Amino acid sequence: MADIFPFRGMIYNLEKVGDLSLVTAPPYDVISEKSMDKYYLRHPYNVIRLELGDGPVLDRHRRCAHFFKQWEDQGVLTREESPAFYFYQVNFPLNGSRKKVRKGFIGLCRLEEFGKGAILPHERIHEEQKEDRLKVLRACQANISPIFSLYSDPKGFLCSLFEAHLTDPPLFDFMDEDQIRHSLWSIKDPSLLRAVREGMREKTLFIADGHHRYEAALAYKKENEKAGDSSTGRGLFNSAMMYFCAFQDEGLTILPSHRLLFNLSDFDRAGFEMKLQDYFRKTDYPFAPEDESKVRTRFLQALEEGQEGNVFGLYLHGSHRYTLLRLREESDFSSMMGRNLPVVLQKLDVIILHRLIFEQLLGMEEKDQDQNRIRIIKNSTRAIDLVKEGRFQMVFLMNPPRVEEVQEVASEGEFMPQKSTFFYPKLPTGLVVSKLADDETIDDLIP
Repeated sequence: MADIFPFRGMIYNLEKVGDLSLVTAPPYDVISEKSMDKYYLRHPYNVIRLELGDGPVLDRHRRCAHFFKQWEDQGVLTREESPAFYFYQVNFPLNGSRKKVRKGFIGLCRLEEFGKGAILPHERIHEEQKEDRLKVLRACQANISPIFSLYSDPKGFLCSLFEAHLTDPPLFDFMDEDQIRHSLWSIKDPSLLRAVREGMREKTLFIADGHHRYEAALAYKKENEKAGDSSTGRGLFNSAMMYFCAFQDEGLTILPSHRLLFNLSDFDRAGFEMKLQDYFRKTDYPFAPEDESKVRTRFLQALEEGQEGNVFGLYLHGSHRYTLLRLREESDFSSMMGRNLPVVLQKLDVIILHRLIFEQLLGMEEKDQDQNRIRIIKNSTRAIDLVKEGRFQMVFLMNPPRVEEVQEVASEGEFMPQKSTFFYPKLPTGLVVSKLADDETIDDLIP
């Protein structure tokens, strides 16, 4: 069962920082090297300093702790007096015009080993990224950003419990640079806290985003237990800050993760295109300079319309055509990939791309499918432009996995390749922080 509870969040003091949009930032793992300085320069109290420090690599975790203590001492970050669940609503544009709304709430969740209870992952992790998050956790003794989890609630019961409290002014309400509106309420009504806690008790939680943070929190818990903690599971290090969103929420959105390829030595273009025809039906979209824009639009629309099947878009550097690839219905994917590949994975676009196209047709071993060969990008138009400029050899354009597929993979105890899902919008870091205080236990927070 999922054991969740409210907490006394640490929040920014608006009298000290002014505009919350200036001190929040995207999650650490989506901040590029190029954009990093933007957040450092935006405000001296920007949360990036708690996630990434501001000094040399060897010193940055100590710098994270320095800023955290300094900001708490200065009253830049203040801790709420009473435990709360934090209801979070995000209003965002999609595809330039259509507006969507996603709703959920933030609380603490008792940690448990994957596969031994009600919390399931869907992606594997890199140990070095987990270790980096663990060092931040050790240094600050706080969860700086929440883990993103999903649960099933077909009738929207959990969110409905919060509705009566949303007539009150939100704790924070701001628009970010991408015209995304973020609203956060701090709700402390004991009857609601109990009802939400009870309503989540029988739920299974699926980690959507934040696998490295969750694994780091587990490691931190074990370190404290080995150190002789006597709280018998009551210390706050037994928990992690988590955002809870229903699978059925109308605003739950996954964006595609397109793959740019480079550094492919001895690439035989003609041979590769011949091999593709053994497994895929090809539809070409030839273009001339004067009609390239219109052809590209038709091509991308056709890709999106093919979401119900295994369909990919392909563009090769120097080509004057876009190509749509649809997996042949007669293809026996299990025999191509090996009978030991679970059925739940065989139908996923991302598995077909990596196992069939990358490994078998391009000869890329799994160990070589890393950032030295592959870059992941969300914007399809930008991806095509980068290939046109010669910065990459080709791009495979993807449709996003469906939420139901993510749920099915996790339920079967299987894993997607890393960066298979991009839940959008990302939760901004800096809305609320969970301090793992030694003077407080889980029992102190339960209403």
